[in-house]
Amino acid sequence: MTNVTYYHDCRRLRIDGTAPLKMSVTYPKGRVMLNTDVYLAPGQWNPVMQSVSGHPQWRQLNAFLTQKLYLAEQILRELRDRGVRLDSQKIRKCIENGSADESVGFMEFFRQVASDPSKKIRTHEIYQCTLKKLTAFAGEMKVNPEEWTFEDITRGWVSRFDRWLSLSSPSRNARNIHLRNIRHVCNEAVAEHLTTYYDFKAIHIKAAPTAKRSLKVEQLRQFFSLDVEPHQRQYQDMFKLIFFLIGINTIDLCHLEKKNLIDDRIEYTRSKTGRPYSIKIEPEAADIINRYAGEGKWLLNMLDRYKDFRDYGHRLNENLQHMGSVEIGKHGKKTRKPMFPGITTYWARHSWATIAASLDIPNETIAAALGHGYGNRITAIYIDFDMRKVDEANRKVLDWVLYGRK
Repeated sequence: MTNVTYYHDCRRLRIDGTAPLKMSVTYPKGRVMLNTDVYLAPGQWNPVMQSVSGHPQWRQLNAFLTQKLYLAEQILRELRDRGVRLDSQKIRKCIENGSADESVGFMEFFRQVASDPSKKIRTHEIYQCTLKKLTAFAGEMKVNPEEWTFEDITRGWVSRFDRWLSLSSPSRNARNIHLRNIRHVCNEAVAEHLTTYYDFKAIHIKAAPTAKRSLKVEQLRQFFSLDVEPHQRQYQDMFKLIFFLIGINTIDLCHLEKKNLIDDRIEYTRSKTGRPYSIKIEPEAADIINRYAGEGKWLLNMLDRYKDFRDYGHRLNENLQHMGSVEIGKHGKKTRKPMFPGITTYWARHSWATIAASLDIPNETIAAALGHGYGNRITAIYIDFDMRKVDEANRKVLDWVLYGRK
């Protein structure tokens, strides 16, 4: 339910001794205050009667305020009847424009969706990246992106944008991220009754097969035992730790706190899915955790030494990709021959899953170990998966990789 009233804000008087009269719109999720451009002296506004008194132009002001109140209520009623979800920005814009027709452009609404506080930090970053691509595309096309309407986002427009993206991003899957963001924004616009136009029904955003990102057992053993340079040792150890912790994400690894260490387990919530997760700490993992113990609240010391998890993740992958044989040339110049030039921390996760499958560990156990749902999602909510199966699976993988025991 919405309610529109006026509020005389006398907290700070102007030089002439007056204070602004504001329109207050209360709606289920909060309240919006809007300017009326009416200024009254204390005592010239009756909050009970909601009317001006004692002002030389009290009749004209009351007529103006009554008309303004009626228009605001009419706009809110129309928005409600159309099923539009109300928020402060939408209410403010419609009342200030004097119409329930919001006329929000594609780019403006894209920014609204991109700034949704319910989205994760990484999702915000990806949407901001798409916005930059759209702005650059508009510049190349010599058009003003703020003039794009939802009716402009046709199949032809999407094809042109995709071709333009391919000039700097040959990866099909990388481009698909931007196309999916645009499709999501258009879906939201239809849901919000901002447009009825939708041309994505005939646009199929197909993913391209990705290169295998896992190491075979022998390769993993070689990488684990590789004699690396002293400054690379910590990064090699962290790759091992990620593997020992069943492919934990770098952001989750960096943000583990000492309070997440409960008995012989790490208990935390996965940043990607928001699901609670529990990993048993095997002795091999405990050795690395103790070696790189953090200061203060952190379990590990990465955030004691790096600006944030992104900075650390970049350095980690960069160093992993440089590990291999090193030749010292004239004047001490080093020439590296990386063992696995494209390796990243994701390879630890993929390798764990691939090796687990080769050991005939059931798919549902592998899915649970990776923090994925398995089978029917509704049924899975009511199943408390036996984490002992995951613990046994991880021990089996580590025994095979580290000690050759099946």
